[in-house]
Amino acid sequence: MRYSPGRTPSILVLTGNLGDGHRQAAHAVAEAAEALYPGARIRVVDVMEGAHPLLCRLAQWGYMLWITRLPWLYGFLFRRTQRDNLLSRCLNRLPLCSARRLARLVEETHPAVIVSTFPSASAAVARLKARGRIKAMTVTVMTDHTSHSYWLHAATDRYIVGSEHVRRLLLQWPIPDRKIAVTGIPIRPAFRAAYDRQAIRTELGLKPELPTVMIMGGGGGLIGGDWARLLQDPGLLALPLQVVIVCGRNEKLKDKLAREMKGYPHPVLLTGYVNNIPELMAASDLLITKPGGLTSSEALASGLPMLLYKPLPGQEYDNAAYLTGIGAALQAKGPEEFTAQLARLLTDPGLLAQMKASARLYSRQDSAEGAVREILEAAFGVSPEKVPVGKRIFAAKA
Repeated sequence: MRYSPGRTPSILVLTGNLGDGHRQAAHAVAEAAEALYPGARIRVVDVMEGAHPLLCRLAQWGYMLWITRLPWLYGFLFRRTQRDNLLSRCLNRLPLCSARRLARLVEETHPAVIVSTFPSASAAVARLKARGRIKAMTVTVMTDHTSHSYWLHAATDRYIVGSEHVRRLLLQWPIPDRKIAVTGIPIRPAFRAAYDRQAIRTELGLKPELPTVMIMGGGGGLIGGDWARLLQDPGLLALPLQVVIVCGRNEKLKDKLAREMKGYPHPVLLTGYVNNIPELMAASDLLITKPGGLTSSEALASGLPMLLYKPLPGQEYDNAAYLTGIGAALQAKGPEEFTAQLARLLTDPGLLAQMKASARLYSRQDSAEGAVREILEAAFGVSPEKVPVGKRIFAAKA
């Protein structure tokens, strides 16, 4: 589709509420599109809100059960369905996204381009396009450093991927190179800003001179609950450090750690869900996390080395392999290895500096803007500055 003067193009961004990363990527794309292409009408829709409420709650409950209590089962199903087969095709048709409501939404909004950051939405859009019910350009934004059948469909026009590594994986399916754009996983523009580390530490009530370790597991706070025991290892207690723990929406974890960290001899900042992650990362020397696609991309953009602890079998294993492979992260699979790796990082400034340089080398601070430029050029064939001023629209349901 080509943009014509006098017509305001529409961009529909689809996401889903299974993990915080899909939604964060969607809003990063929308924010960048608003800045680069102000003439476009941008609508962000959580497709799971439009599915059957019982099914939506069941899917969220099942997902949390898998990743917290049965990670081996999640990993097994991830690997068994990674390539296109009968099982993957069956699971890919689970109605986490209502095709009927999605088709009605498309008819109402007439989008020139449909962007999906959620696998089930990508599948539903591809099926509708294959049946001729969607004429718009369809773009899938992949939010991990891996490939999976849930993301990949013949009717998808363009794939936005986070690294050359993912591009090579997609070429093996095979997906034509012309359909793939490497921009980085979309993150908020705030991660491009320059911050005064010492000033931020002072503002947060931390000591400017102490090495700062940040612990987080995404918006859901999926980082486990044994941090008080791990951090009170005698070898770590002897080292100078301070700790920032972001519990996200996991209030139970925050309350538990507040009780267990009483009397901890080093400074501790314990938070729930916050919006100042760019500042917290800028104030930190090291991030301890599970290797989610969005969190790790934010850390790379911040030049923040990572210690990956107990990654989830599946996409997090693949993310961990990518991050350790580029030299931006170390991985610890158990408590003893964790304390040893953390002590090593805190006592070897040369290693930490090398990892920081690797993070900077592979970071893509303008990932959201790059993704939007690829989307706009493919869909409209014009540069953003040629489009008149418009507005951004948000929706909760499809």
